[in-house]
Amino acid sequence: MFNLPGRTQTKAHPMNQYPRVKFNHHCRESDGVNFCDCQLNVRGINSCMHYGRYVEPLAFSLDVHSVVKQDKCPLFSTIPKEIRDMIYEFALTDCTSNPANSDNKTRRGYGRDRNNRTPSSDIAFSLLRTCAAVYLEAYRLPLLLNPLISSDIHDGTRPKLGSLAPWQFALIQSLEVELQQAGLERGALREILEEWQANERHAGAYVAPRFYQQYKGTLCPTKYFEIVKASELVDGKCRDGDQVTLPDKSSLCFYDQSFLRVGLPARAMVARPLTRLTLRLSRTDWWTWTDDPNCTDGARQLGLDPACGTGWADAASRPTATQMLELAAQRREGNSIMRYTSTWGAEIAQLPDLKQLELVLETFGDKKHQLETVVDCAKTWRFPLDDTNCELVWDGLVETQNWSGGRTEFFSRDEAHNYDDSEDEWEDEEEEQGDEEMSDGEQINDEDEEAAVSGGSEEVEEDGEGDGEGDGDDGDSGMENDEENEEDGEETEGGIEDWVKRNKIFEVRIIRFKRTRV
Repeated sequence: MFNLPGRTQTKAHPMNQYPRVKFNHHCRESDGVNFCDCQLNVRGINSCMHYGRYVEPLAFSLDVHSVVKQDKCPLFSTIPKEIRDMIYEFALTDCTSNPANSDNKTRRGYGRDRNNRTPSSDIAFSLLRTCAAVYLEAYRLPLLLNPLISSDIHDGTRPKLGSLAPWQFALIQSLEVELQQAGLERGALREILEEWQANERHAGAYVAPRFYQQYKGTLCPTKYFEIVKASELVDGKCRDGDQVTLPDKSSLCFYDQSFLRVGLPARAMVARPLTRLTLRLSRTDWWTWTDDPNCTDGARQLGLDPACGTGWADAASRPTATQMLELAAQRREGNSIMRYTSTWGAEIAQLPDLKQLELVLETFGDKKHQLETVVDCAKTWRFPLDDTNCELVWDGLVETQNWSGGRTEFFSRDEAHNYDDSEDEWEDEEEEQGDEEMSDGEQINDEDEEAAVSGGSEEVEEDGEGDGEGDGDDGDSGMENDEENEEDGEETEGGIEDWVKRNKIFEVRIIRFKRTRV
């Protein structure tokens, strides 16, 4: 059997004997092996959260010529490499941790607590421990195959960024973002994508093999890693394991740290381009999710379009069903929009390597007909990609699901957007990793999230005919005042809660857009 390094002490990393705390304001950066800011502080390295953590995969240290070729193993002697890769893909793809037919329990506003956790991952990490030959062929796949799941800009991610090593972060090439329609149209998606520096990854870049301190209280606490352009470090094509010289400055600091040390050489992993993006809008994410399902006013029905929406609640600033239908009709007549400007469609266009865009749209059962209208219009959408001769178009299929068993809560949207991350004790547990090093176990599913979530019934179908973030602004979308609600035949707030609670079945539609040449 081939064992990956675990919690035991190694001679190459004697600093592993020191316990680490959740958060240390003195430590700003570390290369994980030879240097840490704590060395310059009188407190020493005994309380450092980074010092001694592995920044390289075990594969970089293995001599491929010394690995047993497994000539007597059918997996290598009988099964061809192409079939073997299919086996790895099947075993190392996560199919359970964030299904479309369930609520995202890590997202604020969906009963997030210790007793309400996401399902555990079904990734067969143990496969990587069978032998060195299997490990070398497949150790990258858990990160290459599975997305990093982010729930709005103020929530955490899965896997948690603070639990990943730099080389693991470099391998992530797909994102799954669940956010409100207001955030989607107001720029939340742009802020998330900017962190990934798609253009730098497209041109060729490494993730610096160095850990960075997470500062609490920041707007978007995702600055764990630094992406460095390959042109600044190496000549020619960049490859995994290239030895690079780390820059002296931390991207997190506002002062020159060059006096601390000279640049250190280290082996780095190439930062993969972003190739897949999934956007999820749950039933309470639409601008008009609280409006009467039977209302005939187009401004109070579900509406979504990549060509419009500024993130504000008034009907003139957000996509209405009427406007969505008009734009779809124009596209069917051949009057497609060549380029999007200042909309979420324009943000998709800034991902030059994107191969697939997936939309997972959910609503209440009573609004099924409105969701089907959105999907029917979405079939006409096209996403031109900047600086390429390619665009994303509907792949011809619509996946239909419905499920029951979820819980719908009424909560303040301001409260959700202004959540103080420093007071989230449950999230703080991610930093308790002194005795739980990820090393090369590739354990990207978090131990804090292993319990299964209770589900309900579901139905799934896929066919070729197939047939939002929103929420009311400040939690009152669709309810300007009681008199207006009565005039439009809309129910009062108590009535809204009644019809929402009566809806025990939720409708989900999944539509995908694939990359094609223009």
